[in-house]
Amino acid sequence: MRNGARALLAKAIEAEVADFLGQHADLKTADGHQRVVRHGHLPEREVMTGIGPVAVRQPRVRDREAAATDPDRTRFSPSILPPYMRRSKSIETLLPIL
Repeated sequence: MRNGARALLAKAIEAEVADFLGQHADLKTADGHQRVVRHGHLPEREVMTGIGPVAVRQPRVRDREAAATDPDRTRFSPSILPPYMRRSKSIETLLPIL
């Protein structure tokens, strides 16, 4: 069951990354290459769900032209898996009851 949840979550995040890259496909660097590209994956992390911990790997997206400190650089943050999320919303609503 956890493997199914992991696969479903991975597909949803991959679809969100593909959509994000499609929205920024018109941005090019000075030499004509794509400006916003995939750049591997972030380290795997576990999210506590109702069925137990599920390991998740989030794709990394890079803006080639912007410096790391540039406030105008293009950033990707999936709506499904916000930064620093460790518990699913269903677990967070259950914990105060316990």
